[in-house]
Amino acid sequence: MDKRMRVLVVDDSRASVSIVSRLLQQCGFSDIEHAYSAEEALEALHARRHPLVISDCNFAGMSGVQFLMTVRGDPLLSNTCFILMTAQRDRELIAG
Repeated sequence: MDKRMRVLVVDDSRASVSIVSRLLQQCGFSDIEHAYSAEEALEALHARRHPLVISDCNFAGMSGVQFLMTVRGDPLLSNTCFILMTAQRDRELIAG
């Protein structure tokens, strides 16, 4: 994996964004951007290419799964690598 790639970390918890960003930096990634909602993340994805998105599943408004489906449905974004994360244990949340 090219560690020079731009990564977008999406979570409404600033603490979680900080933790994930620090872990990415420890792994050698340096071009890390943040968004604090799915809507903000979509704006960032349309403004600049992000080959990798790491997103929380649980947001107010558009959920992480809905965010993923929106990205997959956009021809300009559909090839974006996407990792969903959650601290929730509710399988129904993850199943969408």
